[in-house]
Amino acid sequence: MAIAANPASGGWQKSFNQQTYNSGKSNAGLFPASHVVSEGNVGKEKNGRTPSNQRSAYLISLTFGALLCFLLNATIEASKSRTALEKHMERMAEKIVVLKHEARRAHALEIEGMRVEEELEIQKAENRRLWGLEVEQQHSLGKMEHDIRRLEEAQKEKDEEIEELFDIAWEEVQERKAESNRLRGRNIHLASDVLEEHFRELTYNIQIQSHEKAMEKYGPGPHRVAIKVELPEDEVFEGLNMTGIGLSEDTIVIELAPLDFMPHSIQIFLDQVSAGLWNDCVIFRNANHILQASPDFAGEKMMQAFVDSGLDSVKFQEYNHRFPHEKYTIGFGGRPGGSQLIINKENNTELHGPGGQAGHFGADDADPCFGKVVSGVDVIRWLSAMPTIENDNRSLMQRYIRIVSA
Repeated sequence: MAIAANPASGGWQKSFNQQTYNSGKSNAGLFPASHVVSEGNVGKEKNGRTPSNQRSAYLISLTFGALLCFLLNATIEASKSRTALEKHMERMAEKIVVLKHEARRAHALEIEGMRVEEELEIQKAENRRLWGLEVEQQHSLGKMEHDIRRLEEAQKEKDEEIEELFDIAWEEVQERKAESNRLRGRNIHLASDVLEEHFRELTYNIQIQSHEKAMEKYGPGPHRVAIKVELPEDEVFEGLNMTGIGLSEDTIVIELAPLDFMPHSIQIFLDQVSAGLWNDCVIFRNANHILQASPDFAGEKMMQAFVDSGLDSVKFQEYNHRFPHEKYTIGFGGRPGGSQLIINKENNTELHGPGGQAGHFGADDADPCFGKVVSGVDVIRWLSAMPTIENDNRSLMQRYIRIVSA
């Protein structure tokens, strides 16, 4: 009877008898020497015969040896199988860990996907709501546009009706105006003559009163006024160096016109000088044609002093063709004049005479001119050379010149 070995061991391929024989040869050390029987002695006794009990022992010994080898080999194979199984189990455990990690990650991805789906559903709902609002707004806009067109048409009809009524009314007004002008033409002309005569009479009375006041307070003249200015000694313009020049060179002397020519303007100016109103005012403007002084640029209190004294303006724009705005004459600027003193740097008869300011004031108005510079022309030239800053075409001085006294 043949016994096959474990296929995994890669071992036995022979029959039990052949295995037993080979084992007897190669594994002699497994049995005692007394149990080893040589081939030539098998089946013989000492006397040449083989007892049955010796044969039985031999067979038992062979069977035991084969069984022992089989068990040993099975133990080795079992150990190998157990080691392989342990390694396999370790690999399986690692795969299980990996699978668990993948499962957790897949679960997290599933949860994230569910969250994204929920957000998408929310966004879809919001989009549907916004779309509904947009549709509603478009509907409202369409209705509003329709209403606007309807109102525009109604307004157009009203405008046409109003325009037609206006044309009718305008024609009627023009007819009545023409008739009124025709009827009032003579009356207006007569009234204008009366007003002009009244104005001449009024201004004449003002001049008489001013003449009497000036005669009583300042005498018949000629009247002279010295205007002393504060010149900065560190300024040099066009070769005019004022450093070291005497007292007369920082003073402008003005001789006023005959009192009969400009009584009202002269009386106002002399009262201003007498009250010291021009002291500490400034020459602030250096235009191409004039120098201009004013209390406005010296502080609010300076101008208030003119107003409080009642000397801030003349009662009317007095002018005399016998004393025009020639070069180096002085007068009052502005409307009404009185608080703006101008010095003509050139002949300004056309610009400041009657009608010269017609674009801004009355067609026949003129700036009063009532004095002429008789000393201090170099000071005027020096002031004319000072640098300016253009401000609304006014040519303001970079450095205002203070009037020390007048």
